[in-house]
Amino acid sequence: MLAKQQNASTLFALSEIPPNRQQIRAVAMMILLLFLAVGLSVPYSQIPLDGTEPLLPIYATAILLNDVLTAVLLLSLFTIQRSLALLILAVGYLFVGLTVIPWLLTFPGMQQSFGLPIADIQVTASIAALRRLVFPICVLAYVFLKNRHLSRRTGLSRHATVWVVGGTILLVAGMTVAIHFGESHLPIFMRDTKNTTSLWRYVVWLSYLLYAACLIFLLLGRKTKLDLWLIVVIVTLALELFILSSLSSGRLSAGWWLGRLYGLASASIVLIALLAEITSLYGRLLRSAYTERRIREERLAATEALLALISHEVNQPLTSMISNAGTGIRWLERQQPNIEEAAAALQRVKRDGHRAGEVINGIRAMYRKDAQERLPIDVNEQIHHVLSYMRDELHTGHCALDLSLAPNLPKVMGNPLQIRQVLSNMIKNAIDAMQGASGSLQLLSLQTSYGKDGNVVVSIEDTGHGIDPENRARIFEPFFTTRTDGMGMGLMFSRSIIESHGGRLWLEDKKGPGTLFRFALPADPQHIAV
Repeated sequence: MLAKQQNASTLFALSEIPPNRQQIRAVAMMILLLFLAVGLSVPYSQIPLDGTEPLLPIYATAILLNDVLTAVLLLSLFTIQRSLALLILAVGYLFVGLTVIPWLLTFPGMQQSFGLPIADIQVTASIAALRRLVFPICVLAYVFLKNRHLSRRTGLSRHATVWVVGGTILLVAGMTVAIHFGESHLPIFMRDTKNTTSLWRYVVWLSYLLYAACLIFLLLGRKTKLDLWLIVVIVTLALELFILSSLSSGRLSAGWWLGRLYGLASASIVLIALLAEITSLYGRLLRSAYTERRIREERLAATEALLALISHEVNQPLTSMISNAGTGIRWLERQQPNIEEAAAALQRVKRDGHRAGEVINGIRAMYRKDAQERLPIDVNEQIHHVLSYMRDELHTGHCALDLSLAPNLPKVMGNPLQIRQVLSNMIKNAIDAMQGASGSLQLLSLQTSYGKDGNVVVSIEDTGHGIDPENRARIFEPFFTTRTDGMGMGLMFSRSIIESHGGRLWLEDKKGPGTLFRFALPADPQHIAV
């Protein structure tokens, strides 16, 4: 179970699995589409979209949810892998997600909507600069530390996650308070509410340098699925910055909103990848659980079938032993005990005891392929051998025997014990089928022949009840029986034995009452008469 859990966690670990060619092509196509969208938007980027301020809370909420959910999933992955790189990357997403709150609350025009005091325009720009620079720094830290792992102690993982989340929240809160109360000391990034100063250019170019460094180091060395999606994130962020700083005509223009959409896309990429991986993992786990349950059910069914098979096969010699033991006791309890008849009954008990042992050995040989003994055997001799200990059952069942065995039959390669078990099963079924059947004639016919297809064919025919047409297709199924006291294992077991010998067993249509079963075994080429 532990190994399965570890395998499941490895499947989920985007930071451990290398991407395949299909995923690389998908990422390349996605980046190409991002560039294409920027090119198509150039003619419209200068269009002002005044009055779109109410969309900002929706945008900020989407950014917050996406970044925080991504951070939560990365922290969950950290608890599995104990990777310091994942922990820092989660901090980056959590920081960017949380700082969107003060960014929105200090955005020009938003303070009045929320009933807050108007903040200096440099506050929003300073928060935006921190958000712009901190995330690529966290990505670089992830790249440099992704092959280093912390101790696998559970306590460290749990406490590290709690401290990191709490520390990030406190950091964002402290930074917001410091920027708010230190307005007079903030750098001058904004000339007015829509235009930036030349100082903002340093933030832009420093961000470009960080993005370039991220791309270079992500592309170098062994890449994982997570690295691949981070490349898309960095490219999207670089395109967002390019649109905002070079294409748009200022805040709330068409280009400015396009840049914000790119920012929203960058916040969603890793989240979507993680959710897709979780969904894929969940599907695999469901399939694995279903497969394991099916295997358990099949093993249970096989065990039940084996127990029923042993009971079915051993029941015949045991019944005969009980009958012969009772006969012997009756001979001994007479006023003048008949020692000879009692001794004969005991001999039959002994014979049936050996027969029960042969049954067990035959079943064991059937399920142990390496233990099967295959010898050239004469099918006619095997029939005589089986009839020698089933004469009493034929006599008790008042069944006449019609024996028609072809002379000079070629031998077949097989296990004598198992072939005798098949013959015993088929003859016993025929005798049982004729008990209580209408008609005065209860005839069991046994016939052997050599077919043109190189098979030795054995036919077992009776004049019993027969099999209903609706049951003919199911008679070889395990546990299916037409007798009230039957177990439904004999025919299934017999067919398994014949098929394991390269032959086949089937039910054939016949005229008149009763049933006709035949089985064919391939003749041994070395014993075919010329």
